[in-house]
Amino acid sequence: MVWQEEKGNMEDIWTPTSINEEIVGKVVKVESTNFGKQFSIENRNGKVMKTPCHKALQNLMIKIQEGDMIKVVYVGEKASGKGNPTQLYKVYVDKPGVVSEVLSNIAKAQF
Repeated sequence: MVWQEEKGNMEDIWTPTSINEEIVGKVVKVESTNFGKQFSIENRNGKVMKTPCHKALQNLMIKIQEGDMIKVVYVGEKASGKGNPTQLYKVYVDKPGVVSEVLSNIAKAQF
């Protein structure tokens, strides 16, 4: 008998291991799981990765929708007092049309 490790779909989940590691791309799918919302992000090379279901990350991504361009940065961890440390992130979003609208308003204000 030969035993092989079963990895399930963990290969598709972004699991940062170093501070300032980031994932950048377009949100192509938002789904509810038993552990909360999970976001599928497609990078510029076409690879799709899912975000981990960490509560701290989910709280930052409440307003994120399919079609948004986002950058998620892993910033480390802190003790939670409950055993497992809390994973910490920063989330940046570039909503379609927002930059163009802001630049347009700036241009109007200058003239």
